[in-house]
Amino acid sequence: MFDKVEWKLENEERSEEAEWLAEVAGFEDRQAEIEFNEIVEYQRDRGILKGEYYLSVTPLPLATHLLGSWLEKHGKSEIEELFEKMPPDMLSRFGERIPYMASYRPGRQWISEKLSTDGLFYENEGAVLETDWGSQLFLQFAEAAPRDAIDPAESFVNQKSVDKLRQFTTGRRNIIQSLQYMAVWDDTFKRAAELLLDLAEAE
Repeated sequence: MFDKVEWKLENEERSEEAEWLAEVAGFEDRQAEIEFNEIVEYQRDRGILKGEYYLSVTPLPLATHLLGSWLEKHGKSEIEELFEKMPPDMLSRFGERIPYMASYRPGRQWISEKLSTDGLFYENEGAVLETDWGSQLFLQFAEAAPRDAIDPAESFVNQKSVDKLRQFTTGRRNIIQSLQYMAVWDDTFKRAAELLLDLAEAE
């Protein structure tokens, strides 16, 4: 589900991300921890896992297949649970897999819910979109589901005055790129183009 996971620190201690991942996978006691390490080393030897301090699954088609298998088995409720509990640095790398999640029904359902009016991008007038992390995450959602993403983008831009849009700098480039994804589709072209024009006129 992640592009990469921090496995160990420079002092060779296991990272917070690796500890969290082991716990999620059910490897919690000392004996289970040893087994977890053995599994990782075995998959490294096979060439499935690459990296020393950060681990990633290769090749990409296999990583995508494993993502799909996990989504079909666990469903959107467990995606949400992971999303809420994962270490902060993992969230951005999780975002890189979101476009692939749209290929599977549980993933599509979860993406649609996160882009709904009850989702993250409507909270506090879309404040998360004015952060590097939040705008980058939204970019991944927009690539995965441009027709759903147009609504929170429209809400965010339309509620701001020209002065507020002019002051909107952090996250601006990612929001513009998100709108460019949406402008590709006939049914979202006009709305996305109008939002891009609003941002351009405010510069």
